Amino acid sequence: KAVQGDSAAYHGYWGVDFTTTDPRLGSEADFKELVSAAHKLNLKVIVDVVINHTADVIYYENGKPKVSKAEASIKKPNWLNAISNYHNLGNNPVRGNAALDGDFFGLDDLATEKEVVIKGWIDIWSTWITKFDIDGMRIDTFKHVNPEFWKRFIPEIKKVAAKAGKTDFPIFGEAADADPETLATYVAGGQVSSVLDFAFQKKMKSFVQYGFSAQELAEL
Repeated sequence: KAVQGDSAAYHGYWGVDFTTTDPRLGSEADFKELVSAAHKLNLKVIVDVVINHTADVIYYENGKPKVSKAEASIKKPNWLNAISNYHNLGNNPVRGNAALDGDFFGLDDLATEKEVVIKGWIDIWSTWITKFDIDGMRIDTFKHVNPEFWKRFIPEIKKVAAKAGKTDFPIFGEAADADPETLATYVAGGQVSSVLDFAFQKKMKSFVQYGFSAQELAEL
């Protein structure tokens, strides 16, 4: 959805159709041509993947989740249209784990512990490898998805990539946290082999942009 409420998105994270390219950015043929051209230049194409949520389609009436008739079948594949495949707890839930189960700024939070959701996402992103020949994944809002999901999803994606001849298929998570010990848990806990280094980014920014002492950077 390009527009939600009083806000507009250039970034495309408000996804409704995960099976194809955004027509505002070009056709499937255009994307295949882009990937092919990149490969000829010995470049890899890393796709930004959103697992945690979809566009904001579900709304709440007297505490019950609902979808308008106009948007009841807007998402693709069809399993994404089932309200039962979402946590439906809103932005700041009083029960459950807010980080894992709550909506991310209103975006519909998927129940990534459910088998249909796990298999559905594996199928979708496997197709992007076999159909479009992509070379890796940067996974958005990584820390907002339960660890058990990643331990199923990532090995399966790696298998598909290997069958496609991509033994080196980088997958790294975007876990927005500047604490190195917290970041380390995602790797040491076996969820993913790499995460973006927000700890380094924070210390480096303080040193370069604001002239803070290099001591903290050295200690990191």
